[in-house]
Amino acid sequence: MKTNEDQSFTLIKMHDGTTMSIIHKGYRGFRAFSLASYLMGKLISLSTVIPDKIIHSPVFLFSGILACCMFLQQCGKADYADLSGSWGYRLDPLNAGVEEGWMHQEFGQKLQLPGTLAGNGIGEEVSVQTQWIGKIIDSAFWFDAKYEAYRSDGKYRVPFWLAPEKFYTGPAWYQREIVIPEGWRDKQLQLELELCHWFTDAWIDTVYLGQRNSLATPHRYTLPETILPGRYRLTLRIDNSYLIPMGINAHSVSDNTQGNWNGIVGEMTLASRPEVSIDDIQLYPDLASKSLQVRMKIGNYSGDAFSGTLTLSAASSNTGTAHQVQPVKKVVCIENGVKEYIYELNMGHDFLEWSEWSPAVYTLKATLAGEGAEFNAWETFGMSEFTTEGTGFRINGQPTFLRGTLECSIFPIEGHPPADVEKWKRIFSIIREYGLNHMRFHSWCPPEAAFEAADLLGIYLQVECGGWATQGLKLGDGTAMDDYIMEESKRIVREYGNHPSFCMMAYGNEADGENAASYLEEFVRYWKEKDQRRVYTSSAGWPVTDENQFFSTLQGRIQEWNERGSTYYIEDNPPTTAFDFENIIGNYAGPFVSHEPGQWCAFPDLKEIDHYTGVYKAGNFELFRAELEDKGMLHQAEDFLMASGRLQTLCYKAEIEAALRTRGLGGFQLLDLHDFPGQGTALVGALNAMWEEKGYTDAGEYRQFCDTTVILASIPSLVLTTDDTLEAEIEMVHFGSKPLPPGIIHWEIIGNNGKQVAVGHFAYEPDGQLNRKTVGIIQHFFQQTDTPSMYRLDLNLAGSGHIANSWDIFVFPEILPDSDLAADIHYCKTLDKEALQVLRKGGTVWLDVYDGLNDAYAAKTGFTPVYWNTLTFNSQAIHTMGVLCDPDQPLFNKFPTQMHTNWQWWDIVTNAKAMILDQYDGIMPLVQMIDSYHSNRKLGLIFEAKCGNGKLLVSSFDLSSNIDGRPATRQMKYAIEKYLLSADFNPVWEVNPNGIDMLTE
Repeated sequence: MKTNEDQSFTLIKMHDGTTMSIIHKGYRGFRAFSLASYLMGKLISLSTVIPDKIIHSPVFLFSGILACCMFLQQCGKADYADLSGSWGYRLDPLNAGVEEGWMHQEFGQKLQLPGTLAGNGIGEEVSVQTQWIGKIIDSAFWFDAKYEAYRSDGKYRVPFWLAPEKFYTGPAWYQREIVIPEGWRDKQLQLELELCHWFTDAWIDTVYLGQRNSLATPHRYTLPETILPGRYRLTLRIDNSYLIPMGINAHSVSDNTQGNWNGIVGEMTLASRPEVSIDDIQLYPDLASKSLQVRMKIGNYSGDAFSGTLTLSAASSNTGTAHQVQPVKKVVCIENGVKEYIYELNMGHDFLEWSEWSPAVYTLKATLAGEGAEFNAWETFGMSEFTTEGTGFRINGQPTFLRGTLECSIFPIEGHPPADVEKWKRIFSIIREYGLNHMRFHSWCPPEAAFEAADLLGIYLQVECGGWATQGLKLGDGTAMDDYIMEESKRIVREYGNHPSFCMMAYGNEADGENAASYLEEFVRYWKEKDQRRVYTSSAGWPVTDENQFFSTLQGRIQEWNERGSTYYIEDNPPTTAFDFENIIGNYAGPFVSHEPGQWCAFPDLKEIDHYTGVYKAGNFELFRAELEDKGMLHQAEDFLMASGRLQTLCYKAEIEAALRTRGLGGFQLLDLHDFPGQGTALVGALNAMWEEKGYTDAGEYRQFCDTTVILASIPSLVLTTDDTLEAEIEMVHFGSKPLPPGIIHWEIIGNNGKQVAVGHFAYEPDGQLNRKTVGIIQHFFQQTDTPSMYRLDLNLAGSGHIANSWDIFVFPEILPDSDLAADIHYCKTLDKEALQVLRKGGTVWLDVYDGLNDAYAAKTGFTPVYWNTLTFNSQAIHTMGVLCDPDQPLFNKFPTQMHTNWQWWDIVTNAKAMILDQYDGIMPLVQMIDSYHSNRKLGLIFEAKCGNGKLLVSSFDLSSNIDGRPATRQMKYAIEKYLLSADFNPVWEVNPNGIDMLTE
């Protein structure tokens, strides 16, 4: 009897004596969720004959769910065995198990599967000997004194990534007893193991079933016909060694994110199926012809010819509006073997489309009947077409703009990707709340549950085949990786290709190698010809090939790599919102998606340490906390978080709005909406690694600048003087299912006292399919005053309830009053004899150390926060994460500020050197620069102290270069002067004059 290794099914004995076989995704395995969804869909479809108020009533729905559960319970007792539970295990660190015949032996130790070794508390304690998979960039961990305590056993912590308490690499053996019931005689038997990591071998007693190694799809084994009803020992060998180089940072295998776990974490089943059954179903929607093409493989392993009927039908399964498709019935005749059939199912004129706006999911039912048995297969799909047109994307012909984030397999509680639909629905619901419609799976492919959840919530997914060929690994050189990527892509498309959410695919991330481009050209060419249900690109990041259907490169974002190294538009240019990335679009023949924009860090939320209650622990956060405490700044940790987080939010707002302003851009894939815990700990998210808010922003704020509809203001300058006119070109960006109706956009300018300064409105008239439209110009001249002010420009679409946006604008006096500083304050650039004499006499000294600051006590500052993290990119110029100050401090009576960086600080901090003040116990800067959490230095731009008998203020930003053309810095200088002359200038901390000299020596 021949068998098919890619089948999955269950047989159910009905009460009337007939036999019904159920298959979900012919080769994917029976899932209770999918069957329940189908049955509930059938109940909902009854709304055509049952009143809506009944079909949606709690009693009816509960009854339906109960019926489904009872039916599934009967299924479970029939020809389907769940293998989850207690298993014996044995570790094989010397790889001796096969040679020593462990499949013949019984294992005494027990664990729970599905699960991982680490999740079961099994393995060695992590230590300096742990062989991680992941590039460790900074070797200082092994010799720097500050890490010494954390290199010892029992206290081991690493700054590179989260880590489990137990770790094991190598083969591990798992074993349990199974029973093949008498009713399974003469049936096809299949073992399915979902989410294995990584290589599996299987034995039934001593019969070897083979080896599987997919990282993305279930491992399936067909049992030979010699396995008759009876009791057997099932033995599995799982090896998580790095056997095929995929890239040590590839999120399919790396300790940077999901970790190199060993185990099985999805469904584990043993099932039987009849000898004639449906092996595979692939579905191809065609919206133009209102049809669904069904490509089906039917296998006959009986040895005899089979004749029967095939019935195809479909019904919507998750919508309030029910739609059923007229069934199609065909006669099938199959000799021994596998035969492919292609049918067309007419979906009718009123079929429901799947998209981000209306994610209607259908369930196809295929019934194969003959010879007294009936075989039923269910498959979900959506009527959708994700395509390209010009430089943009289309969903069912409608323009869409990809507002995406990454998922890098970050699951610190579980310690592995979840196989639970509800957990994925939570993640996709969160990104929806933050205005996103897209997720890229960076160098890995998620499990079935993710696709099912994305289908239900209307999320466009980019799937990748598990590779990241950098750090010395080359793609296209004939290595094992080359073959693996191609075979894995075939498995992925076959397994998940019917999901409407599966819209984009790439080999993986950032491929290097002389032959990488040619390899990837062939990869994209193959799939464009093979399967047009999605669009393809060579690689996220690089290389670019002519075969690509869309492009993803390190452009179209604020941060760029060029001949000057890492540069940033909002760092190099005065504060403005009047910029975009349109200059790059013309370089590409198709849609361009900005590759990994963002990467702006915020300070660690140390409260988060207690949230790591699962497999992975935040030892890296503990290191940061210990150093912060050692530097005497632990009490500032929450302020560091909030201040850096507000700067991070400002940068993401600038990033996303620039993308939305860019005509012709296809979208962006942020890195990231949530934190990335690896590669040196990259805290780049508005949310933490568990998708929780950190407290400094929320979904409501993000949706103002990242949503289906956004109001934009192109403002040439966000920092003005009273001689300037505020100009703002107002634009509406809308990528919805239909044009917005005509409306009114209200605008107002609010002063920092909360009073309205100006107000107006524009009439908004939609323009067909035009997705970006200028609706008006605001011009406002601020009243002459000697008081610097912060204003807010607010806009909202009347009656929308949520379509609104705002920008902070700073206005400084063009002419400042004369200062009498020279008469009372000694200003100097070194603490010379004259300055010391003033201090001895009880006077006031202002020491400006910008020009003469000792390099040993100087830190480069910048407006933007740390990019990714300084452990990975230590050579980046900026190691700071914004300003921290107290806005109620009298120093700021003449300089408007919040406790964090805003646009008025741009000129000051980009023309500054932060003073390293670790040597001064107790002194806290009046203007502090938050340091990278990998160094945690006490940095200041302004501090004050008692010195001798006098008072001293020290500053380290440029106070002289073109000061009249720098209104914010000029205003800060004036604010310092007024402060020094006021009674409020009364330093608390004391410092010896000799201690100050070191700053300028």
